[in-house]
Amino acid sequence: MAQSLWFKSGKREQDVQVGSVFRHRINRNIVETAEVLEIAEDSLGIPHVTFEVKIEKAHFAGFNERRTLGLKSFHDRFHEPV
Repeated sequence: MAQSLWFKSGKREQDVQVGSVFRHRINRNIVETAEVLEIAEDSLGIPHVTFEVKIEKAHFAGFNERRTLGLKSFHDRFHEPV
């Protein structure tokens, strides 16, 4: 992944790879699980992560959807590897 003048990834963000799965717990009842599908740079060289997120809430059916976040934002939210 190329470095950019606008964005420098840290060691922890480098752990995000295609196929990796991470989790974010909102509280004891809501869990988001993200599987990394793609990492690509935009026209400014800022890396973005496209991922499939599964949101599960206790006692309710969960749902899946595809999302994209900047690499740093993704890592700040999904920092717990599965």
